[in-house]
Amino acid sequence: MQEFIKIPREVMPRSRQMTNIGITLCRDGALSQYVCLHLMSLVGGFNDFSVNTTSLPVNLGHFPNGASQKTVAHIGQTVMSGRFSQFDYGRNMNLKKYGRATSPDYDLEAITAPVALYYGDNDLLVTPHDIARLFSALKNSRDRTMKKFYTYSHFDFLWGVNVKSVVYDYILSVIDTYTS
Repeated sequence: MQEFIKIPREVMPRSRQMTNIGITLCRDGALSQYVCLHLMSLVGGFNDFSVNTTSLPVNLGHFPNGASQKTVAHIGQTVMSGRFSQFDYGRNMNLKKYGRATSPDYDLEAITAPVALYYGDNDLLVTPHDIARLFSALKNSRDRTMKKFYTYSHFDFLWGVNVKSVVYDYILSVIDTYTS
């Protein structure tokens, strides 16, 4: 059947058309820029005063950047099951691949390296509850750090106006404690 119908393997691939739409509709001074900001906030959370509107068209020119169908399905499985486990192929294929009917959970207790978790209070994709669950599962990590950035949404960690001074410089200082 796939010979006759071309089924895309990539979900939301980057395209020239989407890049041009992002640049045109989200540029500084465009009446539609406000709509762009609110569409982003529906996905990642809202933080009006942290958005760099000047770089918004450039940022959205690289977003979305696509993902495989399997990656999107795996994220969906994780969200729906509440488990951080390997890909679930279904009972029969799981038996062949994993030797068991269900996909195995990732062994987070095997992680002994230092781990730092950063999250924002306004993030709709990564909740404080999820971070707390992950933090408690990393019980054998040599050093665990959890830091909340109170006003940050999901995209602020990439594109926030003050992300360098508030987040990146802090992360570099944490890394320095392990390298010096």
